[in-house]
Amino acid sequence: KAGVGGKAQGEVRDFIHLYRDALRLDDSDSINLDAVTSLIMVDTAVPARLGRFAVLAETLPVTVYDHLPKQPDDVVAVAGVHRNVGAAVTILVQMLAAQKIAIQPELATLGLLGIHTDTGHLCYPQTHADDHRAAAYLLACGASLETVPQFSQDSYSLEKRALFVELIASAKVSHLPVGDVVIATAQRDDYIADIAPLANELLTLHDAEAALVIIRMAGKTLIVARATSSVDVGSMLQAHF
Repeated sequence: KAGVGGKAQGEVRDFIHLYRDALRLDDSDSINLDAVTSLIMVDTAVPARLGRFAVLAETLPVTVYDHLPKQPDDVVAVAGVHRNVGAAVTILVQMLAAQKIAIQPELATLGLLGIHTDTGHLCYPQTHADDHRAAAYLLACGASLETVPQFSQDSYSLEKRALFVELIASAKVSHLPVGDVVIATAQRDDYIADIAPLANELLTLHDAEAALVIIRMAGKTLIVARATSSVDVGSMLQAHF
């Protein structure tokens, strides 16, 4: 079995909940930290995002599979792969495909949902040809393409649509050395989950190199940044914001 923690995006989280038994996943709280001998991080290299596992990154060998731009506070990994693709799932699928390892249909469907979620159904600017190839491999392994829209429908709820309208109204484009950067702000009393796709929509709408969404909600300020593959978001934020 494997432990699952962190905050998956809404559609992926719902799929995991429905197919938890088939995927043979344990809650992270049930894992004895003293029994862990190594740590594998996927889709992040920042220890602060590990929750209760963060302490392990300080003492155990860490393997990282990530597609996000490297940051100063990234963990020092002993192994892994960092590749400029649209979804971290793509890296794992490429490794399995290279070894001709078939993926069971439930896992293949979850992987396909992850790729579609991270790449906006393979349409976001940062989508790479390898993401399409990985999706094709998952389909060949029995992934259910029909399942993907079933777990993607909540991305544009009425609440999110209203928020997106507000972001569009507030959006301003700044001309920086990296290119055009669209910045949008909004405020809500209640917390709205899974707003990252809205930043991607702004990026596409303004044909910009990067998008920065700043939302004050539930007493906290949430910042989401998205960019094309040619822009290092972390470096951009440090240099200009």
